[in-house]
Amino acid sequence: GTSGPAGVVPSDGTMTWVTMPWSQSGPGWKVCWAAQPPSPPSPPSSPPSPPSSPSSNWIAFSPGCVNGNNLVIYENMTTAQCQELCVAYGAACVGFEFGVDHGGDAPTDYQPGDCQLSSSADTSACDGTFYNLDFYFRPGGPGDACSVSNPCASDAFCNFDGGNSGSCEACSDCTSPGSTCYTCGLPAAGASDCNSACVAPSSPPPSLPPPSLPPLAPTFIVGTGYCREAGQATNTFDFPSITGCQALFECKALCQVDAACAAIAWAASPDENDDGCKLAGHPRCVRYLTSSGQLAAETSACCQEYTCYSMVPPPPSLPPSPPSLPRPPLAPPPPPIEFQVTV
Repeated sequence: GTSGPAGVVPSDGTMTWVTMPWSQSGPGWKVCWAAQPPSPPSPPSSPPSPPSSPSSNWIAFSPGCVNGNNLVIYENMTTAQCQELCVAYGAACVGFEFGVDHGGDAPTDYQPGDCQLSSSADTSACDGTFYNLDFYFRPGGPGDACSVSNPCASDAFCNFDGGNSGSCEACSDCTSPGSTCYTCGLPAAGASDCNSACVAPSSPPPSLPPPSLPPLAPTFIVGTGYCREAGQATNTFDFPSITGCQALFECKALCQVDAACAAIAWAASPDENDDGCKLAGHPRCVRYLTSSGQLAAETSACCQEYTCYSMVPPPPSLPPSPPSLPRPPLAPPPPPIEFQVTV
């Protein structure tokens, strides 16, 4: 033949045609490929990254699950990713079920890495081993206990109905149309926490007053140290103090717009890193709240870098006792009486 078969292309771009001897004959074409060296083995695939661990403040039940109350399911997630999905879903998500191979044979056939958001945290009547599930509870959600040291989740606030503690409520409870944190029946501390947690500021507040702002009402310096009631060595105000890294003007302004705020303690350079103010190079503000008319009359012996400012004049101190009058000098003794006896 004088040409190759249609559509045949050699891998190296060259094909050599050899005719059969004159004594042989046969129809068609036969293409013989030269032996090729074996392909090198594929490099081993890198081991999969271990699943991320959830944040330590989430409570894990392993095994664990919730009957019903499913919101949405995602596949091939890590626990950390599932945690973020639950927070992004909002207050309705109080936890999630996560697929883990516990050897169960449930017909639902959950797979490792399945992430199912849940609107309930009741694991009492669900067999996590059977369903191959773990459950992660999101603390600080609506209905959970809270306090100053145990705050609520990012989309909830503490109502402080118990004074220094309370229960978490969803931000939507007090930020729906026609309702604000200060008009939905919360105590002063609960309203302040609601406003801090649920109301996003439109822009960062200025650290120094612009010239157009009206002047603040007068404040009254009580002394150096944290604010205290008369005769008290510790903080005995009705509600937990509200703290932050505000400038002095802002600290006073935040107190004066809150009817429950009786006094502030402010330090330009705090000695301790409470609220992260010291490391950030910011001042620190402490606001004292009361519902019973408590007054700041004295200051603490510690923390002398703070100055206590009362929103009302401190109660007057009792005047000191007048000094004792000097005793009059004693009269000199009378002169001796001489008697003359005549014999």
